[in-house]
Amino acid sequence: MKSDETNQYPLLREYLDLKGMPLKPAFTVGDVALMFEVSDRTIQSRIATGKLKMRDLPGRAKILPIDLEEMLSRLHRSEQPQSSTAIQITGPRPSHQRLHENAGHSIGMRLAGGGRQ
Repeated sequence: MKSDETNQYPLLREYLDLKGMPLKPAFTVGDVALMFEVSDRTIQSRIATGKLKMRDLPGRAKILPIDLEEMLSRLHRSEQPQSSTAIQITGPRPSHQRLHENAGHSIGMRLAGGGRQ
């Protein structure tokens, strides 16, 4: 593998490595659903709303690695603070139990609409 190929799709490669999945030239809806641990319908909804591209390739429609990288990049940017100023929390502090329950948010949950968009 060439060094420029290893630099392509850094977020997707990191995610696939964590999942123990290979990088493919193209993915099916089922592949992507399995990757993010969501239903096929969730991925189809992402495609329908334009949040994920699907390409009409010979044989059947596929999702390309570049399109997954773009989606992951948007999700990654949405997790970053919008400014360099400190974030101020007001109101009562959440309990330890609530913090523990909220620690389970993942990309899959955000894809399914359960977290920040």
